[in-house]
Amino acid sequence: MIMNDQNMALFPYYNMDNNVINTPDPSYYNAQNMRYIDNDDDQPDIDRFMRDFNAATRPRFNDALFARSNEDIVEGIKKVILSCRRDKYFILDVLGFEVITDYDKIQDTLREYYSGKNKDKNQNPYEFINLRDSDIMLLKTTYYVKLNIPKDKIGVDSRTKKPKRSEGKFQSLIILPIYVDKYYFRIGGNYYSPMYQIVDGSTYNNVTSANSKNSKVTQKTQFMPINIYREMYELVNLGDNVSYPCTLYASYIFKKKIDAMKFILGRYGIYGATELLGIEQIYITKIPETFTEKQLHNNPPLDPNIYYNFIMKSAKGAVSSKMIVSVPKLLYDRDRVTQSFCYTLLKNVKKFNEFEDIYDPRYWTILLGGEFSSLTLDKGIPVLDSFESIYDIRTRETINLPPEDKTDTYHIVMWLVREFSSLRKKDNLDISTKILRMADEYLPYIYAAKLSTGIYRISDKGATVSFNDIIRVINTDPAYLIKNMNASNLVPYVDHVNDNDAEIALACTVKGISGIGEQGGKSAVPIVYRHVHPSHLGRLDLDASSSSDPGLSGMVVPTLETYNGHFALYDEPNGWKERYSNILSQSNQDTGIRNAVECDKKFPLSWDYVKDDMVKETIAERKSYRNAIIDTNGIIDYGGLGAVVGDDVEEVVYKYNGN
Repeated sequence: MIMNDQNMALFPYYNMDNNVINTPDPSYYNAQNMRYIDNDDDQPDIDRFMRDFNAATRPRFNDALFARSNEDIVEGIKKVILSCRRDKYFILDVLGFEVITDYDKIQDTLREYYSGKNKDKNQNPYEFINLRDSDIMLLKTTYYVKLNIPKDKIGVDSRTKKPKRSEGKFQSLIILPIYVDKYYFRIGGNYYSPMYQIVDGSTYNNVTSANSKNSKVTQKTQFMPINIYREMYELVNLGDNVSYPCTLYASYIFKKKIDAMKFILGRYGIYGATELLGIEQIYITKIPETFTEKQLHNNPPLDPNIYYNFIMKSAKGAVSSKMIVSVPKLLYDRDRVTQSFCYTLLKNVKKFNEFEDIYDPRYWTILLGGEFSSLTLDKGIPVLDSFESIYDIRTRETINLPPEDKTDTYHIVMWLVREFSSLRKKDNLDISTKILRMADEYLPYIYAAKLSTGIYRISDKGATVSFNDIIRVINTDPAYLIKNMNASNLVPYVDHVNDNDAEIALACTVKGISGIGEQGGKSAVPIVYRHVHPSHLGRLDLDASSSSDPGLSGMVVPTLETYNGHFALYDEPNGWKERYSNILSQSNQDTGIRNAVECDKKFPLSWDYVKDDMVKETIAERKSYRNAIIDTNGIIDYGGLGAVVGDDVEEVVYKYNGN
């Protein structure tokens, strides 16, 4: 800019020093009089007023919406890897991470890796200069792997005649994209622009589905959804011989439909499950083998005026249950979780050596194994292990529940069944309950699907898993994420000829990874999702949305405020404890009980049936402990894997610190 003498006179505050324009704060400039107002000048100034007014009232762009961070991508992958740790039949732990950003070091590391894979140098892409290069960083993860088997059980390698490897460290590599020109990835010489994705913040339901037969609520996780169905059945009451409706909460996980309570029973047993679920006053009576159905109706265990005394009948009308479950009528009629628990007990208790066996978690773990493979502990334990691992770190961080109510998968399932009716009321179309996420959250999902699937597969092997099985799972192709990134449809190829960086940076969609329309095609997306919803106002730019399906894609409003990724501040429904307490108090009054009955037994630790020699061997070689949590009798450690506590409490504490 060249200023002549006339301009210098009109604009004395615009000067050229070293070819740089020094521009003062324009808030004091009066355009009408072409002069600047001094601080002590009280003359009204419309220009200054308008600027101050706009600065105070006009919404500003949210800089966070335009921010992109390579570190966030790394942290997202780290959380996925840390969520895949195991400590039952085998230990899979993470010793450390290293992020490599130096170009030469990345090339050398990958060249060395692929040289070990391919002896022929012509097959190693990093032996040559790639004219269509990528801008990447490398994440190196160091794992600690150990089989929890006694040393005398380790097999001998048929080739080397030495004991097979059962413990060691292993490093894996993951190629991650980095941002260039602020908003883009450059992969294979092409530019790609990751989009924002709008996904459910925690749960969704099937209210909008036209083909739903049973009510369903789903909790989203990075590994797989936790589906809970509400189904209706009947139980027969002794005395009046009347069938009463009964709610059953069933889960659909690992492509199997199983009673939701069965997982909790397998982890805690009957006593522990009732404590976790907050259920009280359920009484179990064994049916004498010599009793007829008529005798049962004439001799109900508890007062039929106050209690239901339920049995289960087969389709042919014969008594199929091996026990009677008694529960106060008011509790049963007003609490559906109590109904589901009663039905699960009657449905699943068919065979036992001793009636006391049904109180042991082993009994239910064996039944759980039978749902997938065979009725053995070796099949049941891996099922519970996999069940616990589907609840990942990222989901735990984002779900709006008190910390004590979201500690693990069991608490989440308990919350889903307890608040099922409230969660069914959630509007799937309302984006105020959804999350806006970027590549740092959905790219790790691609890697999570690969890693978790392999770990679930080897976990099913139980005690037969080998060291090489584990290595094969974690030794994924370094380029796996890069190769599969485009399949998500969330990182489209950039073919723009105009400079529309700001619009590209704010582009969003509801489709993609773990979102609607996963099956592809318009038929996969319900018609209601393609429309504009009132909650879009002020959050999505309606002028930039798709003309045919405005509800599916568009642009985020640049002034949008988010709260830890959420569109709005809200708390999940979680008032079941107060509701149940009121029901229980009223039931106690009806039954004449002043205080709720407490179990005189403490629930056994879930993993106390794992072989003691495995536990002791692991403890001897792993020196990181966490404090034991001992019951009031000082007998059982509830803090981790555990076992019966002897004189030395620390001796049986197993699960090392996961922090």
